[in-house]
Amino acid sequence: VDVVHFNHSPNSASLDMTSPRTTLADTVLLVDDQEWTSRSVESILRPKGFAVLKAYTGRQALDLASKVSPDVIIVDFHLPDLDGIDVVRELRERQILDPVTPLLMMSSTVVGRAERLEALGAGAWEILRHPLDPGELILRMENFVRAKHEADRLRQELMTDPNTGFYNIRGVLRRAKE
Repeated sequence: VDVVHFNHSPNSASLDMTSPRTTLADTVLLVDDQEWTSRSVESILRPKGFAVLKAYTGRQALDLASKVSPDVIIVDFHLPDLDGIDVVRELRERQILDPVTPLLMMSSTVVGRAERLEALGAGAWEILRHPLDPGELILRMENFVRAKHEADRLRQELMTDPNTGFYNIRGVLRRAKE
C-alpha cells in the first residue's frame, strides 16, 4: 500500500491502493487537518520516493504511529482535537516512536519564539513554515532519514541489550567465537 488516507472522521480510515510500490520506501507520517496542505506536501515527497501516510487529527496520528514505524513524522501546530506540540510530546513521552525518529512541525502562520522553544522542548527536530521550499524540504528529509537509518543500523549491531545491559544473542555469539 502506497498511501494511507484517514478521513476527517476520527473513527474511519480508508486505503488508497493507487500506484503500489515494488520496494519499501521511506515512510512519512503527515499530520495535518488541511487537505490542501497535505496534498501540497505529499506532491513534493512522493515523486522523490517517500511513501506518505496521512492523519488529520492528533488522535489518529498517535494511533497510526503506534501501528506503523514511520521514518519521519511531520505534525502541524494546529490540529482540530489536540495541539500539535501535545502530539509531539505524547509521541515522545509514551515512547510510541523510536527516540531517533525525526519529528518535524510545520505551520502556515508565524510561530513565536516561545512556541518554537516549546516545540523543540517537546521533541521536535525542526520547525517548517509554509510555503515550503520543495528542494530544501527534500534535502532535509533525506538527511533526517539517513541519520535515522544509520542509528537503526548501529543499534542492530549492538552486542548488549540497551534496556538490561546484558549481552544479546549477537553479543553472546561473538564472545563465544572469541
